[in-house]
Amino acid sequence: VTNTATISQADPNNSVGESGSHETEFAEIADLSIQKIAEVAETVYAGESFNYHIIVTNHPDSPHTATGVNIYDALPRNVELVSAVYTTSDGTFDCTSAGTAVNCDVGELIPGATATADIEVRALRAEPLINSAQVSAEQTDPDTTDNTASALTQISGLADLAIKKTAAPKEPYAGDIVTYTLTITNQGPALATGVQVEDTLP
Repeated sequence: VTNTATISQADPNNSVGESGSHETEFAEIADLSIQKIAEVAETVYAGESFNYHIIVTNHPDSPHTATGVNIYDALPRNVELVSAVYTTSDGTFDCTSAGTAVNCDVGELIPGATATADIEVRALRAEPLINSAQVSAEQTDPDTTDNTASALTQISGLADLAIKKTAAPKEPYAGDIVTYTLTITNQGPALATGVQVEDTLP
């Protein structure tokens, strides 16, 4: 915005006069918010996959279109990324990833517009998962308290244990020493803890 002011004398014969101008730049404002939902069943076991659903909105009363909108999600270390896409009015597109960081470059959101992202992950261990995502844009956001959202997911363990028992020699005679060998295998997908083996001898 450029504002110009001029000062002059009332005498038309006097050409003395001064004017000045000042240019002021006003920052554009876009009020964005983000929500994050872990779409899971009642129980999620280690080794299973589930989806994080993210919703980003440029509020209807936002004075400007948000440009350069980006969704950033730093995944927990105990998950494995399966896929990540975002959806706008223009269609569905792939997000990019580097390590555990996921970036969805949404682009523009007019006031009232919404974009979503779906990030599918596989849980690797039985422990609580806390995952946060944030949204940013090129404009100034007057309320940054809703620019970050988190989801807490409890991952349970599901361990498939198997046991095998062999005897040597297979056909012992009376007085022979027999050795029993027990082999315990965890066929996953989760870590088995507190494993106990009980063998009742004949």
